[in-house]
Amino acid sequence: MLINYFKIAWRNLTRNKLFSVINIAGLTIAMTFAMMIGIWVQHEISVDQFHSQNNRIYKVKAINKSPNGDLSTTKNVVGPLAEALMNDVPEIQSATRYFNYRQGLVTKDDKKFYEGITYTDSSFFTTFDFHLLFGDRTSLFRSPNEAVITKDFAEKYFGQFDVMGKHIHVHEGVLNQDFTISGVIENPPTNSSLQYNLILPFATIQSKQNWMNSWGTAFLETYVLLKPNSSKQLVDKKIMNIPGKYHGWDYHIFLHPFQDIHLNGNVDVAAIEDGYSFSYGGLIRYVRIFGLVALAILLLGAINFMNLSTAIAGKRAKEIGLRKMTGARRSGIIFQFLGEATLVSTISVMLALLLTMIFLPYFNSILGISLVIPFEKVEFWVMIILSSLLFGMLAGSYPAFFLSSFSPGQTIKQFIHSRLGDFHFRRGLVIFQMAISVLLIICTLIVLFQIQYINNKDLGVSRDNLIYFEIKEGIYENLSSFEQEMNSNPHVKSFTYVSDNPLQVWPSTGDPKWEGADPEEWLDFHLLHSAWDVIETMGMTLKEGRTFSRDFRMDSSAVILNEEAVRKMGMENPVGKWITFWGRKFWIIGVVKDFHYLPLQYQIDPMIIDFWPQNTSFVMARIDGNATTQAIESIQATYDSVEKEFPFEYHFVDQDYEAMYRNEKMLGSLTRIFAVLAIFISCLGLYGLVAYTTRAKNKEISIRKVNGANIISVLRLLITSYIQWILLANILAWPIAWYMMNGWLSDFAYRIEISWWIFGLGGLTILGITLATVGYQTLKASMVNPARILRSE
Repeated sequence: MLINYFKIAWRNLTRNKLFSVINIAGLTIAMTFAMMIGIWVQHEISVDQFHSQNNRIYKVKAINKSPNGDLSTTKNVVGPLAEALMNDVPEIQSATRYFNYRQGLVTKDDKKFYEGITYTDSSFFTTFDFHLLFGDRTSLFRSPNEAVITKDFAEKYFGQFDVMGKHIHVHEGVLNQDFTISGVIENPPTNSSLQYNLILPFATIQSKQNWMNSWGTAFLETYVLLKPNSSKQLVDKKIMNIPGKYHGWDYHIFLHPFQDIHLNGNVDVAAIEDGYSFSYGGLIRYVRIFGLVALAILLLGAINFMNLSTAIAGKRAKEIGLRKMTGARRSGIIFQFLGEATLVSTISVMLALLLTMIFLPYFNSILGISLVIPFEKVEFWVMIILSSLLFGMLAGSYPAFFLSSFSPGQTIKQFIHSRLGDFHFRRGLVIFQMAISVLLIICTLIVLFQIQYINNKDLGVSRDNLIYFEIKEGIYENLSSFEQEMNSNPHVKSFTYVSDNPLQVWPSTGDPKWEGADPEEWLDFHLLHSAWDVIETMGMTLKEGRTFSRDFRMDSSAVILNEEAVRKMGMENPVGKWITFWGRKFWIIGVVKDFHYLPLQYQIDPMIIDFWPQNTSFVMARIDGNATTQAIESIQATYDSVEKEFPFEYHFVDQDYEAMYRNEKMLGSLTRIFAVLAIFISCLGLYGLVAYTTRAKNKEISIRKVNGANIISVLRLLITSYIQWILLANILAWPIAWYMMNGWLSDFAYRIEISWWIFGLGGLTILGITLATVGYQTLKASMVNPARILRSE
């Protein structure tokens, strides 16, 4: 019996080749991308979930309050905070400082590479469950000269993993010493937000940088492990005012659950009567968007499957009637239909798995990660089997239960016209398909326009042909000759020294006080240390006063403010007035036009640019865009002439800027793919459905043509209903699209406005595609000779 059912199913597939190909192709494509998105979603959900003490690990975050009362949060806190938390809050079991500093030069014999350095406390290894291959996690970092390295690091420098007691030399800024390896740790998994390669004791760098001991400079992350059964709410109340206790700031802190940070890293804070209320968001928005889009595309494929299966089922009414007259049971007929649908869905799932293996590397390149198909997990294969059964049941249920309930005594014509002829069910499915397609087209357009806005936004600085590289000891020791060579280089238009990439100035301080300020007022300033020609090299616009000049020896006590700083400080005519921070008094000599020193998700806040070449980290150089290669080569020659130990590494500012918006570009690429897929799958289903309905109407069309109807009138007759469906689909899609994209754009402090014509363009696009699909089939049917169709009547 089962063999016969299989034979019948296979014959039906081969007999209706067009509809079978459409069914399998639509479902396969939908399942392929749903599978890849599902793998990505599972990966993102699993980030940081493997730590056994997760429910007790929290990240300490700070609340910034602007003079106008606006509240914001930051992950950076001050260095002394960890010790204060341990001393003042008995519910805290341990506090761990975590600081990813700039790269250092690591040397082992003849091997020399730049490596990222992570500074942390010994409690890091007892708080988090990173697997230690060699060493005792309870006794690490008892000495400031210890180092913990990853397995890859050990292989890279030593060619083996058991390297306990061996030495490496680390040279980074003020740090220039040997370290003894006291632990080898497993490479951090890809689903860990904490990534490291070389871990050094925080006490080592703290002893060499006095500003790290300041309550006025927030620069690192701090994690705490609460004791078992401790209340987060109680600890929040206890720690809120600790910065004020030690420094006198109106500066509050709170705990953010570590296991939620990856998906809900953005925190909105509001003041309430007895403290603050928090709402969380972040990457979870993308997970939800991609998950919903994957589900929508999967539904498109399923709708095609169900729609065509239902339409074709009418052709088998006579077969079912004859089988029931010869004694077939209803259960057998239901089983047969469900089996045939399950066969198609199983073929689609297997093809989707094959396509996923082929296209996953391309998908990874878009996302910038390395996803793999979890063949080793039982859950994955359970999902594969359930998907085959689910879609088989879904597509086969309507015709199976509907046809099997039909009495064989009824006439076939009566059945077709009174029951299967009811088109409402299939029409609803097609409208739903169109609505999803319109929704994705509109979302794609808005994402692309926002990305275009980001790319074209006037940042207040010019990022074209601007490179930067680290300042090393050789440059400081040979500063005169280095500057002379750079000034005489015809390919270098200007250069300066800065403490940070001016498009990513994260360091801030709340220490400044100024002339006329309220003594109780606190304002957070981002701080950029610089040298001569910083305004010219960065392409900033000077609004008032002057820039730093070699003609003024007192510029070491001068600062330049941005417009937002002047506004927030309430200053009029700021040039010539004073401001103090870090125990020093500075004179304001100029004001620059506001520029974006952080991603466009952030508002422009007060900025201080001071003249402090000795505290800078990078050389910024504006080069000749028509001779980029020659400029880089000549700068490298100058660098190599003064710096013998550290190799030359440079970066383009515009490339850094693009990297800042990787998530947005990823969303743009994926929405384009999703929109094309949705349209393609919808067109497949529409093509198949129109092909079927026009065949059913062949005789009606032929009779109309015999009675004088022309091709235009026939086209109008068949296309009118589809236009109505498109209008209804747009009505359904537009409010959903506006709600989704307005929410996404709310993450940007600087964004486009959603215009009405975007919705119209989305509707017109699907209208044109649908009419082209419907028109082709209708035109083909209307051009058939009526005599050929009516010959059998």
